[in-house]
Amino acid sequence: MEEKVIRIEKEEIPGIKFMEIPDKKDKEGSSQLTRLLESGSRLGNEFKGKVTIQFMTNHGLREVSTTIWNVTAEMVGLKNGINIPISSIASVSM
Repeated sequence: MEEKVIRIEKEEIPGIKFMEIPDKKDKEGSSQLTRLLESGSRLGNEFKGKVTIQFMTNHGLREVSTTIWNVTAEMVGLKNGINIPISSIASVSM
């Protein structure tokens, strides 16, 4: 059975407890996610475009449609100092 993904607003993220996705150790999947996040960051900074990020929380999968401002080795930075740990990101779509 597929888990239902709940859409939230970016402003709700600071109150969320993130959970690590167990299969994040896969190098190929991890580098593909990094490329997607970097592309999303370019889209946000150059064109103000939004991406949809799905991530794991202690209450299940959540998704947010937002602009990525920056990407570090461990975090995705959004507007207003909001961050999502890369280890909890399930998918990114443009």
